[in-house]
Amino acid sequence: MGFLFYYLLILLQDQLAFDQNFKSFYLILSVAIAACFYIFVSYLIKAFQLEDIKLKY
Repeated sequence: MGFLFYYLLILLQDQLAFDQNFKSFYLILSVAIAACFYIFVSYLIKAFQLEDIKLKY
């Protein structure tokens, strides 16, 4: 996740400049993409299972 987040920041560094208006949108978008990638990879290696998030009453 760290490598993907690092490359997303490099890719979007022009949009994350101080004088840009949508820099918070691009930062939140890059964090969301990195988190989705992390969940996808952890699901593939069986570190995360859907039963873990189901509530049991």
